Amino acid sequence: MPNFFHQSFKLFLLILFFVWSCHSPYFIAKKNYDLTGINNVQNDDSIVVKMIQPYHDSLQGKMNQVISFSRVTLKKEQPEGALGNLVCDLIMQHYSVLHPDLCVVNNGGLRIPQISAGDITMGKIYELMPFDNGMMLLYVNGKQLQQLFEKIASKNGWPVSGGVSLQIQKNKLISAYLQGEEINETKTYKLIVSDYLANGGDDCIMLKGAPHEDLKELFRDVLIHELKQKQLKNEKIAATIEGRIVEIK
Repeated sequence: MPNFFHQSFKLFLLILFFVWSCHSPYFIAKKNYDLTGINNVQNDDSIVVKMIQPYHDSLQGKMNQVISFSRVTLKKEQPEGALGNLVCDLIMQHYSVLHPDLCVVNNGGLRIPQISAGDITMGKIYELMPFDNGMMLLYVNGKQLQQLFEKIASKNGWPVSGGVSLQIQKNKLISAYLQGEEINETKTYKLIVSDYLANGGDDCIMLKGAPHEDLKELFRDVLIHELKQKQLKNEKIAATIEGRIVEIK
């Protein structure tokens, strides 16, 4: 009896396979569709709008706050630009009590091409530096500093603070001076950079692992503070290109 059921089941499966294989395949005979833009279905939720409006107004008021004034348009340029010069010099000014030797900022760290002449708002500095990068003081030897300058040359120039003098040609470093002196490989230099560069970002491997101090301030906040200080003293911004990095043709 079990054999009978077994044979019957096998016959059933065979018939089922035959019927299925002879069945015509299904296909889409017709299709219709409409495109609906999200603006066509967008409805304001009055309750949510009322809830967030105070925060929106507060944030907008903060971002529109004027914190300084520039007499000139500050551009991000290579090998040297007025915007980069200003940023580095503000950083050096802020940490002057630490007696740093120099400040370096990677060109990609400045996220807008320029700050136009006139009022400088809080929001503009947030546009310039939208990321929460912190400040670090590194202790690097002359060899590491020379390697950093070579990297800057290979990138066709980055913002550097006053006192740095580099000559580059076809993305190669020709000469490097700091405060009028050649780089001493046995000397230790105090370098201020973002935590991004300190951790080896943007190919700055030579900086990774260097002895350092976490200055526990955001890059952006330092700029805002120093610009506000200039505003209180009624000092107008007038940064220029000074020949910190010169490209030899």
